[in-house]
Amino acid sequence: MLSTEIYRSIYDLDQNEWNSHMDKIHFYHHSKFLSCLEDAKVENADFWYVVLKENDTLICTAVLSAFTINLDLMIGSHWLSKMVRLSKTGLFKVKILFCGTPVSIGHKNIFIKKGYEKTCLYTIAGTMDHIAAETGIKHMVFKEFLDEDVSMMETIFLDLGYFRGYSLPYITLVNNWKDYTTYLKNLRSGYKRQILLSDKKCGREDSVKIMDTIQFDPTLFFNWYQKVMDRAEVKLEILNESFFKLFFERMIEETKLFVYYKDQEPVCALLTIEIDKMLYFVWAGKPEERNSESDAYFNLLHHLVKYGIEHKFELIQLGQTAYYTKQRFGGSPKDVFLFYKARSRFKHLLLKKLSHIIFPKITLKTLHVFKDK
Repeated sequence: MLSTEIYRSIYDLDQNEWNSHMDKIHFYHHSKFLSCLEDAKVENADFWYVVLKENDTLICTAVLSAFTINLDLMIGSHWLSKMVRLSKTGLFKVKILFCGTPVSIGHKNIFIKKGYEKTCLYTIAGTMDHIAAETGIKHMVFKEFLDEDVSMMETIFLDLGYFRGYSLPYITLVNNWKDYTTYLKNLRSGYKRQILLSDKKCGREDSVKIMDTIQFDPTLFFNWYQKVMDRAEVKLEILNESFFKLFFERMIEETKLFVYYKDQEPVCALLTIEIDKMLYFVWAGKPEERNSESDAYFNLLHHLVKYGIEHKFELIQLGQTAYYTKQRFGGSPKDVFLFYKARSRFKHLLLKKLSHIIFPKITLKTLHVFKDK
């Protein structure tokens, strides 16, 4: 017999049971991370935590969240976005019920025991339909899925009335080298030269320091993160200062900061997570778009890749955005997908028609970074 349990707070469910259901590396679904989002009231989102069991055996956990977004912010500089903003129609300002959290970092928030995909997706979708009807929410989205998920789930989503769109691509670097020296030797000369020339800009007074979050001011990082978001052409949601304060405190065991210092003052930082054999670049704090004098951001990425290789991480997850810079280190892009449904047939058909503009596929240039590729 299938049973559905719905909780309105991460503190109301059995956290040990919840965390046991996912792979260790998926920390975005871990109760500790979810508590940071919930307690910080990111995007003033409402949360529902869904637990599915068959005969008391856990088969699925999913995070649902509802918040208002501007879909036109995902369109970037397209003429349609400018037209919508000028018209002030509010057409694309909508409250959406997500299977996912109010943060987009290229990872899903639904985990299903193998063999139960169809049963669980239909049940979660039905739960979302019920919540949406009860709360008056007219749009629903499942996010964010990689190719390996989509190939298995797309037919089910289409049958449920959703259409597919693209989220931002995700960059991954597979560590195939025995050490950092071998990695450098395997780079084509042009890309290797860029790394070494930038590294030389770290003069006597400049340095990269790797530290725990407790050693750095979360407010300063948040202010730098805000500068990054202010410059972003495409964005879905924005994290708040409270979130970073909680994250820096609660995720200290898994988190490392890479900080660039110039004249003994911090000027740029990368926030990373270490889980098992995976190293994740999560967020950047970068007050200036470019710092050609020191190549601060590029040098931080260089030291992150070097650290990942030296510490034998199997995968270095470089995240979304700044694609060309990350590809220069050998990162490979992966498509990320979402599935969308509007309860209004007219709006659903309109958004589906415009999906190639609102949720476009970002085609990235292929770089031949390594000698053997």
